[in-house]
Amino acid sequence: MKRKLLDMAMRLSETDIAEMLRLKQDGEKKLAELKKERRQLATQVVKLDREIAALGGAEDGATEPAGKSRGRPKKDDDAKEAKPAATGGRRAGRSRGGAKGKGGLSHSIKLVMGNASAPMRAREIVDQLPTVGYKVKNEVAIRKRASIILASQKNHFKQVERGLYELA
Repeated sequence: MKRKLLDMAMRLSETDIAEMLRLKQDGEKKLAELKKERRQLATQVVKLDREIAALGGAEDGATEPAGKSRGRPKKDDDAKEAKPAATGGRRAGRSRGGAKGKGGLSHSIKLVMGNASAPMRAREIVDQLPTVGYKVKNEVAIRKRASIILASQKNHFKQVERGLYELA
Protein backbone atom coordinates (compact mmCIF):
# COMPACT_ATOMS: atom_id res chain seq x y z
CA MET A 1 0.00 0.00 0.00
CA LYS A 2 2.78 2.39 0.93
CA ARG A 3 4.65 1.44 -2.19
CA LYS A 4 1.65 2.35 -4.39
CA LEU A 5 1.38 5.74 -2.74
CA LEU A 6 5.06 6.39 -3.25
CA ASP A 7 4.80 5.43 -6.91
CA MET A 8 1.87 7.78 -7.42
CA ALA A 9 3.72 10.61 -5.70
CA MET A 10 6.75 10.08 -7.91
CA ARG A 11 4.60 10.25 -11.04
CA LEU A 12 3.26 13.67 -10.14
CA SER A 13 5.41 16.26 -11.76
CA GLU A 14 6.09 19.67 -10.41
CA THR A 15 3.75 21.13 -13.01
CA ASP A 16 0.89 18.93 -11.77
CA ILE A 17 1.47 20.12 -8.21
CA ALA A 18 1.67 23.74 -9.34
CA GLU A 19 -1.57 23.31 -11.32
CA MET A 20 -3.36 21.88 -8.25
CA LEU A 21 -2.18 24.76 -6.08
CA ARG A 22 -3.37 27.29 -8.69
CA LEU A 23 -6.79 25.59 -8.86
CA LYS A 24 -7.05 25.67 -5.07
CA GLN A 25 -6.19 29.37 -4.95
CA ASP A 26 -8.68 30.14 -7.73
CA GLY A 27 -11.41 28.30 -5.81
CA GLU A 28 -10.63 30.21 -2.60
CA LYS A 29 -10.67 33.51 -4.49
CA LYS A 30 -14.04 32.71 -6.10
CA LEU A 31 -15.45 31.69 -2.70
CA ALA A 32 -14.36 35.00 -1.15
CA GLU A 33 -15.99 36.92 -4.04
CA LEU A 34 -19.27 35.02 -3.64
CA LYS A 35 -19.34 35.63 0.12
CA LYS A 36 -18.78 39.36 -0.45
CA GLU A 37 -21.58 39.48 -3.03
CA ARG A 38 -23.89 37.62 -0.65
CA ARG A 39 -23.24 40.15 2.14
CA GLN A 40 -24.00 43.02 -0.25
CA LEU A 41 -27.25 41.40 -1.36
CA ALA A 42 -28.25 40.76 2.26
CA THR A 43 -27.85 44.44 3.10
CA GLN A 44 -29.95 45.35 0.06
CA VAL A 45 -32.70 42.96 1.18
CA VAL A 46 -32.72 44.52 4.66
CA LYS A 47 -33.06 48.00 3.13
CA LEU A 48 -35.91 46.86 0.88
CA ASP A 49 -37.72 45.23 3.81
CA ARG A 50 -37.50 48.49 5.77
CA GLU A 51 -38.90 50.47 2.83
CA ILE A 52 -41.75 47.98 2.36
CA ALA A 53 -42.61 48.07 6.07
CA ALA A 54 -42.53 51.89 6.06
CA LEU A 55 -45.05 51.91 3.23
CA GLY A 56 -47.37 49.57 5.14
CA GLY A 57 -46.42 46.44 3.30
CA ALA A 58 -45.79 42.95 4.59
CA GLU A 59 -43.69 42.49 7.69
CA ASP A 60 -40.63 40.26 8.10
CA GLY A 61 -39.75 40.37 4.42
CA ALA A 62 -42.80 38.42 3.35
CA THR A 63 -43.65 38.83 -0.30
CA GLU A 64 -47.43 38.98 0.23
CA PRO A 65 -49.17 42.26 1.01
CA ALA A 66 -50.11 42.96 4.62
CA GLY A 67 -53.43 41.55 5.74
CA LYS A 68 -53.25 38.38 3.68
CA SER A 69 -52.68 35.27 5.69
CA ARG A 70 -50.88 32.15 4.70
CA GLY A 71 -52.19 28.63 5.00
CA ARG A 72 -55.67 27.24 4.66
CA PRO A 73 -58.17 29.79 3.36
CA LYS A 74 -60.90 30.88 5.72
CA LYS A 75 -64.45 29.69 5.12
CA ASP A 76 -66.98 32.04 3.61
CA ASP A 77 -69.92 33.28 5.67
CA ASP A 78 -72.20 31.21 3.42
CA ALA A 79 -70.43 28.06 4.54
CA LYS A 80 -71.07 28.93 8.20
CA GLU A 81 -74.80 28.50 7.85
CA ALA A 82 -76.36 25.74 9.91
CA LYS A 83 -76.11 22.35 8.31
CA PRO A 84 -78.41 19.46 9.12
CA ALA A 85 -77.01 16.97 11.58
CA ALA A 86 -75.23 14.01 10.05
CA THR A 87 -76.92 10.67 10.50
CA GLY A 88 -73.72 8.81 11.33
CA GLY A 89 -70.61 9.48 13.37
CA ARG A 90 -70.30 10.91 16.84
CA ARG A 91 -72.74 13.44 18.21
CA ALA A 92 -71.68 16.75 19.70
CA GLY A 93 -70.50 16.66 23.27
CA ARG A 94 -69.41 13.58 25.17
CA SER A 95 -70.61 10.69 23.05
CA ARG A 96 -68.13 8.00 23.91
CA GLY A 97 -68.70 5.29 26.48
CA GLY A 98 -68.57 5.97 30.18
CA ALA A 99 -70.74 7.33 32.90
CA LYS A 100 -72.39 10.25 31.15
CA GLY A 101 -72.97 13.08 33.56
CA LYS A 102 -71.86 11.01 36.53
CA GLY A 103 -68.27 12.22 37.00
CA GLY A 104 -66.27 9.90 34.78
CA LEU A 105 -64.12 6.89 35.52
CA SER A 106 -62.64 8.13 38.80
CA HIS A 107 -66.07 8.82 40.25
CA SER A 108 -67.36 5.44 39.04
CA ILE A 109 -64.40 3.67 40.67
CA LYS A 110 -65.23 5.42 43.96
CA LEU A 111 -68.85 4.23 43.70
CA VAL A 112 -67.78 0.64 43.00
CA MET A 113 -65.29 0.63 45.89
CA GLY A 114 -67.83 2.24 48.20
CA ASN A 115 -70.16 -0.72 47.62
CA ALA A 116 -67.36 -3.24 48.24
CA SER A 117 -66.69 -4.78 51.63
CA ALA A 118 -63.04 -5.66 50.97
CA PRO A 119 -60.09 -4.25 49.00
CA MET A 120 -60.36 -4.80 45.25
CA ARG A 121 -58.08 -5.35 42.24
CA ALA A 122 -58.33 -3.24 39.08
CA ARG A 123 -59.82 -6.18 37.16
CA GLU A 124 -62.58 -6.62 39.77
CA ILE A 125 -63.31 -2.89 39.72
CA VAL A 126 -63.62 -2.85 35.92
CA ASP A 127 -65.95 -5.85 36.07
CA GLN A 128 -68.23 -3.93 38.48
CA LEU A 129 -68.27 -0.61 36.55
CA PRO A 130 -71.44 -1.43 34.55
CA THR A 131 -73.36 -1.85 37.83
CA VAL A 132 -72.85 1.87 38.58
CA GLY A 133 -73.71 2.98 35.02
CA TYR A 134 -70.25 3.23 33.43
CA LYS A 135 -70.21 1.76 29.91
CA VAL A 136 -67.14 -0.37 29.24
CA LYS A 137 -66.36 -0.84 25.55
CA ASN A 138 -62.68 -1.79 25.80
CA GLU A 139 -62.02 -3.62 29.05
CA VAL A 140 -58.22 -3.70 28.66
CA ALA A 141 -57.96 0.05 28.07
CA ILE A 142 -60.30 0.84 30.97
CA ARG A 143 -58.33 -1.51 33.23
CA LYS A 144 -55.11 0.35 32.38
CA ARG A 145 -56.75 3.73 33.03
CA ALA A 146 -58.24 2.44 36.27
CA SER A 147 -54.81 1.20 37.42
CA ILE A 148 -53.31 4.61 36.71
CA ILE A 149 -56.11 6.38 38.59
CA LEU A 150 -55.80 4.03 41.57
CA ALA A 151 -52.03 4.51 41.78
CA SER A 152 -51.96 8.27 41.19
CA GLN A 153 -54.91 9.51 43.28
CA LYS A 154 -53.49 8.67 46.69
CA ASN A 155 -55.86 11.07 48.45
CA HIS A 156 -58.85 9.01 47.23
CA PHE A 157 -57.49 5.45 47.07
CA LYS A 158 -55.20 3.58 49.46
CA GLN A 159 -53.00 0.67 48.37
CA VAL A 160 -53.43 -2.17 50.85
CA GLU A 161 -50.90 -4.43 49.13
CA ARG A 162 -49.63 -4.93 45.61
CA GLY A 163 -52.59 -4.64 43.24
CA LEU A 164 -55.21 -4.29 46.03
CA TYR A 165 -56.86 -0.93 46.70
CA GLU A 166 -59.51 0.47 49.00
CA LEU A 167 -61.01 3.91 49.55
CA ALA A 168 -58.76 6.23 51.56
